[in-house]
Formats: sequence, C-alpha cells, structure tokens
Amino acid sequence: MYGGKVVGGNVTTNGGAVYVMSKSQFNIFGGTIEGGTAGERGGNIYTEGQLNISGGVITGGTAKNGGNIYMNTGAVVSITGGEISGNEGYNGGAICVGGADADCVPAAFYMYGGKITGNKARGNGGAIYLDSRSVAVIENGEVTENTTAAKAEAVLVSGAYAQLTVSGTTKLDGVVYTSADNAGLKVNGLTNG
Repeated sequence: MYGGKVVGGNVTTNGGAVYVMSKSQFNIFGGTIEGGTAGERGGNIYTEGQLNISGGVITGGTAKNGGNIYMNTGAVVSITGGEISGNEGYNGGAICVGGADADCVPAAFYMYGGKITGNKARGNGGAIYLDSRSVAVIENGEVTENTTAAKAEAVLVSGAYAQLTVSGTTKLDGVVYTSADNAGLKVNGLTNG
C-alpha cells in the first residue's frame, strides 16, 4: 500500500479493515487505514503472516484485543516508520501480540522507528500487550501518550515466557509492567518521555 485510504468496516470476529493470512505479506509504505471495528481481534488489522509498516497512518480501530493490530501465532510485524494512533482495545490499545503454545511458533513484533501514540486500553497495555511466549523488540521509535484503565500505559508483558527487549534511543513514556514470573524484560537504552 503506497497511498490512498482504506476505511474499515464492522466485523463480528477479526480484522475490521485488513486480514493478512498465514504465509502472506502486507506492506504499508503510505496512506491511511482507519475506522475498523472487530468484535474479537484486530480492529484495523488481523495478521497471521508478515506485516511491514514503513509509513502511513493507522488510526481509529476498535476491538476486544488489539484495537489496531492483533498478531496471531506465527505472525511477524516490523515497523520502521509511520504512525499508529487513536485506537482502542481491551488488551492492547494499539497492538496485541498473541500467545502461543510451547509447540507453536510465537508471534514476533519488531519496532525500529515510527510512533505508537494516543492509544487506549480499556484493560491492560495502553500501547502493546504481550501474551504467552510472544516476543517484542523495540529499538528506536516512540511509544508515548498511551493510556490504560488498569496496568501499563506503555507495554504489558503478560503471558508466561513473553519477552520484551528495549534498546537504542527509544522514547517510551508510561509504565512497562510484567505480570508473569517467567516473563522477561531487558532494557539496554531508553529515553523517558
């Protein structure tokens, strides 16, 4: 996607605007995806495959989990630019990185730039919610001005064996919270917003 606008619909299950199937790839270089509503997961985008975001704006999504993006088992999301803002979900106002069983490939989230800002969780993880065995690496970019009704304005590392690594010159404001004894958090570089 290089430009234009995708206005999401209202679905009862997953992916209010875009559904990325397993073994598929969707690239966003520019344009706008907005206003998707999903009864379950991924207000704007539900992915089982590869999602690359290097520009554009993704906004106004609403879902139970992952107001903007929900990543299922095996999904990979890479963000190098663009903005994710104004989304709302119960767990993961912007992004919910879904959990995996021990014999499954976990979802993996990578952020090397861009902004995740102004998102709201009605439950936990204003910006990002990490479920069991999921992986998130944040190197640079901004995670700011996100809110939550419960725990972790920035990132909630919730599930067993979930791993979050923050490094580089990441600007991150709000709380990062781990709620599982065997979840992992590594911070090598951070600018507090």
